[in-house]
Amino acid sequence: MRPKKTLVLSLLFLGTCVVDSNPLDGSLQHLIERRRAPLLEADFLMAEKLVAANCTPSSINDFPPDLFTQEERMSGAIAIHVVVILYMCGVMGIVCDRYFVPSLEIISDYCGLPSDVAGATFMAMGTSAPELFSSVIGSFITEGDIGVGTIVGSAVFNILGVTALIGLAVGRESLKIDWFPISRDCIAYVLTVVLLIVVISDSFVTWYEACILLLFYALYVTAMIFNSKIERFSHLTVQRFTASNGEKRPLIDKQPSVSDADDDDLPEAIFEVPKGGFFAVALWLIFLPANIVLACTIPDLSGRRKFLFPLTFILSIIWIGLSSYVTVWMVTVAGYTLGIPDSIMGLTVLAAGTSVPEVFSSVLVARRGKGNMALCNLLGSNIFDILFCLGAPWLVKTAYSARNVWIQSPALTYTGITLLMTVVMLFLTLIVMRWKVNYKTGIICTFLYGGFLTMAVLYEFLMFGISNPC
Repeated sequence: MRPKKTLVLSLLFLGTCVVDSNPLDGSLQHLIERRRAPLLEADFLMAEKLVAANCTPSSINDFPPDLFTQEERMSGAIAIHVVVILYMCGVMGIVCDRYFVPSLEIISDYCGLPSDVAGATFMAMGTSAPELFSSVIGSFITEGDIGVGTIVGSAVFNILGVTALIGLAVGRESLKIDWFPISRDCIAYVLTVVLLIVVISDSFVTWYEACILLLFYALYVTAMIFNSKIERFSHLTVQRFTASNGEKRPLIDKQPSVSDADDDDLPEAIFEVPKGGFFAVALWLIFLPANIVLACTIPDLSGRRKFLFPLTFILSIIWIGLSSYVTVWMVTVAGYTLGIPDSIMGLTVLAAGTSVPEVFSSVLVARRGKGNMALCNLLGSNIFDILFCLGAPWLVKTAYSARNVWIQSPALTYTGITLLMTVVMLFLTLIVMRWKVNYKTGIICTFLYGGFLTMAVLYEFLMFGISNPC
């Protein structure tokens, strides 16, 4: 409120008190009341607009009602939500390790795909099930920005956070990375982010803009079909350039092919007691019910049952999507209970929650020596999230309702710069590390991700103000 306005209201209030002490002068009191009413009404409307502008609806309303009230959760019921989160993460790890990654390897071998192409296509589509479900919910159920927010938040975690985990999981063993697939997907991702910024820059999406997103993804898949020819041309071009500068080192590092997988890589039987002490046996007993349910619903690919890989792949994606949905639901309830603003939750815990499939699948294939598949899965997953997981629901929504999809996100410029900066930092990190991923790469990406989180949290608090749940 401006100082002059405050002074006027104070004088009017004092005048009213004086008039009340002199009931004989009713005409003066009526005049003061008539002058004060419009000012008070204007102040009320201004305050109402400020509160509405600074009020961010909690994403807890985008999920089914919780079984416990806020008081019960604060009294200790939140521990149940934490247990569910940990258990669902374990279930996703089992699905990825026992069913999803083996089926992906068989599909890639059957189609004759290199590991990087398999990671950027089939693997990226499978691990993006949570983002696709979130986008569908945001477009058709809540009609809010939950889909955009989930995809943007998980994109940064995929590039820096998951890469850090891969490096730390590999340890001192250097995982060699080929420069071409990473450069290819980085260029495609930069073009994808620029296209997204252009599409939502006017705060609404039309049907033809959604078509452009899907067509661009079709173009990306087409490039994958002719990847071998493009890669051969790129390597020959760079080889000529380096040869003219006296460079004799070969440019292509041998990567393990997907066909290297055999039955020895498959997990042990679910009823076989693991060796590893009390902790391993306890985990086996805790997750035995989940293993039994998964074994009854997803075909196992060991032995002669490898021909069932399409069904295993599809059912694994469904289980990953359902488990991720429950995980994000419980994380959202826990954050709401602890009073953490949704803007901060989306950048931290929720981003990690929706990226759990990428974490397990990428770390698993990286530890098997498939570095190209692991990193191309992260970049390909982000490309699939933006172009397909947003484009497809937007196209169906605009065609079904015959109206545009409105975007209410105010941090468009910051979001675009953040997404572009993360892929540039990843690319520069790999160049500095001479296209190798090890614990040093993990430490660098950990510090970069920590710096991003710090800047993002400061940005949310200092520039937007603290978000208040409605």
